[in-house]
Amino acid sequence: MNNDRGQKMVRKALHVGPRRLLAMLEHSFDCVELVSAEGKICYASPSLQSLLGLHPDQWVGRSIFDRTHQDDLTEIRRDFQRLLQTPDATFTSEYRLRHIDGSFLWIEQRATNLINDADVQAIVINFRDITQGRQEKEFRRKLRQENTVLINRLRVQIERMPIGLIMTDADLRITDWNPASEKIFGIAKSDAMGKSLMDLGITPDTAHTHVQQVADDMTVPSLNVSVTRQGRIITCQWYKTPLRDSDGKPAGVLSMVIDVTERVRLEDQFRQAQKMEAIGMLASSVAHDFNNLLTVVSGCSELLVEKLSDQGELRSWAFDIHRASERAAELTDQLLSFSRKQLTRQEVIDVNEVLADIEPLLSRIVGEDIELVIQPFPHLARVRADKGQLGRVLINLVVNAREAMPRGGHLCISTSNFMHPLGTSNDCAKDQTRAIANVYPKAFDKVKPGNYVCLRVQDAGLGMAEAVIEQIFEPFFTTKEAGQGTGLGLATVHGIVTQCGGYVAVHSEPGRGAEFTILLPATDSIIAQKPVVHCIDQLGGTETILLVEDDDSLRMVAQRMLEQLGYQVIVAACGTEALDVVHRHSGRIDLLLTDVVMPGMSGKELFKRCRQAHPDLRILFMSGYTGDRTLQHGVSNSDPFFLQKPFNKMKLAHKISSAIQSPALS
Repeated sequence: MNNDRGQKMVRKALHVGPRRLLAMLEHSFDCVELVSAEGKICYASPSLQSLLGLHPDQWVGRSIFDRTHQDDLTEIRRDFQRLLQTPDATFTSEYRLRHIDGSFLWIEQRATNLINDADVQAIVINFRDITQGRQEKEFRRKLRQENTVLINRLRVQIERMPIGLIMTDADLRITDWNPASEKIFGIAKSDAMGKSLMDLGITPDTAHTHVQQVADDMTVPSLNVSVTRQGRIITCQWYKTPLRDSDGKPAGVLSMVIDVTERVRLEDQFRQAQKMEAIGMLASSVAHDFNNLLTVVSGCSELLVEKLSDQGELRSWAFDIHRASERAAELTDQLLSFSRKQLTRQEVIDVNEVLADIEPLLSRIVGEDIELVIQPFPHLARVRADKGQLGRVLINLVVNAREAMPRGGHLCISTSNFMHPLGTSNDCAKDQTRAIANVYPKAFDKVKPGNYVCLRVQDAGLGMAEAVIEQIFEPFFTTKEAGQGTGLGLATVHGIVTQCGGYVAVHSEPGRGAEFTILLPATDSIIAQKPVVHCIDQLGGTETILLVEDDDSLRMVAQRMLEQLGYQVIVAACGTEALDVVHRHSGRIDLLLTDVVMPGMSGKELFKRCRQAHPDLRILFMSGYTGDRTLQHGVSNSDPFFLQKPFNKMKLAHKISSAIQSPALS
């Protein structure tokens, strides 16, 4: 109770009688003590029993300091001395007193010096138990301290976390912006605070989603394409949670932002790889039967052309059939090239020589209304690549350029040396490297360090938009009308260049033409000496050849070709039939021309068993399969004694002649 009021009540009680005073003291919640100037307890009210477990008689006569906690004793003694020196003064203090059970209680004490009062002549003390309140106060203090620590830790985590954290108010004005957000969007916190999300390049649809979430109390992820302050296009994953005030009204949005640009790029690459693998599997499975059919069509049409030498119109039709079969074979090669199911025959070549050899064909492709300019670099490095496939790359790029210039124009094909990073080569090569790096900053970053040969094809055509460029190398992607293009040309270019360990990039703008740049790794190896090429009349012979092919039509065409070349031909439809022929044939067999994959027995196994009867037997394998399928049967498409289907009479003649003249395999 209030000490002044209590003292008045005490004085009033002295006048009304001791019984009323005693009743007040016995039923008071606080404990009341009268203490002498020496610190001795003269009186203690009955409530002492409920507070400290002591009967007042056990307390009277004792020192007021007897049950004080050791840590509080010095301060309490000092306060008591100050109180003695100040008559009528009141001191308030909090300290600990020992309960009879040994525990300590926190008490709040109010002491008034009434020693000079003639009616009291003592220090009047009233005190109460505040242990629970003190514990609650201490709990709240610790809780605030822990909260402060947690908030500080959370702030540190927010500042260091790689995820952008953006807080906005109800008007979507930014109120918090962590360092990760600065890194993602390239905007400092000082520049972002107070601005709307639209200022960051967020599309209207996404901004509307923010507002709608505040209204609908939803938390959903969303994917959004934004543009950084530096102009870089990024893809971000947003996780937005609405914030509400104490009344439940929208107060803002808490957004977590993750830059998933690289993840999206890798996912696109993975989907592209899956697509390529699926097409590759399809191409590889179809290639065998298709190549067998093409060999028959090509062979029969070639034989017809020879037979119809005096019949102009019929010979022309037969020749058209033959050319169509060759184009179909090229289409199969394109499918296998970009799907990487075709083994390449790489050799050290001079790109300038390939360009010179194919220039007449390129001139016919572009026509008279397009000016074709070839600019070979005089001291060009060598590369390791498949010469035929590199020619196909040039043809596809020139065809693409021609179709981009329906009204004619200018087409330039140039070569140069390229260094990454810049090395110590001549200034001209350095200038070329810098020029390419400026045009293709993103592609330039992906190029591995080293020396390259650069092949550039520049046209003055219609150009392409960015959306088209992003899909330009995808299989079957075309901007032509249905039925006007296969969409395989540039996909083939990409597949061939990648197989060589190179890079291909395109730079174009609508109405400003297009520039394709190919980088092929340079090599210090020397170009191998070219073999002597004989004309068809110089090839052929009289040797005996065992032809084993399970396809009836193809076997018939191959037999006709061999017989026209002068060879003696023995035919068999499978491995078992071929072994019977070998056992029954009394004469010499000089060469085995066999399919690799056949029912019952492979060509490799057949060759081993035939050599038991003919140790000097030469071998020439042939197959419509490519890549892994022939390797599974112990034969590589790149072996010198392998003939890839489809083939014509000239190819067959060269391979047969080379195999017969070579030493027998050990």
